[in-house]
Amino acid sequence: KRRVRTGGDAKFSHVWSGVYCGTADGKPLIGPVPHRANQYMMTGFGYYDSSNAILGSMLIKDYIKHKDAIGTGHKILNPGRFFHV
Repeated sequence: KRRVRTGGDAKFSHVWSGVYCGTADGKPLIGPVPHRANQYMMTGFGYYDSSNAILGSMLIKDYIKHKDAIGTGHKILNPGRFFHV
């Protein structure tokens, strides 16, 4: 955690907050939603959500176009890794 030092009675005029979703293994969830035909997810980037959006969208595109020919990177990030059904 970082702390902000204020100069005595200094106050913030505005604040912002956001939700940073992450996974237990620290890798995002990118790919088909298990047990849901033609549904895909892209989440769990933690603090790096917007910087990885383009890469994630490219992986989703690959899933849609080449369902049977996905690479190792796709398998590592596949949401199905948490669904052991």
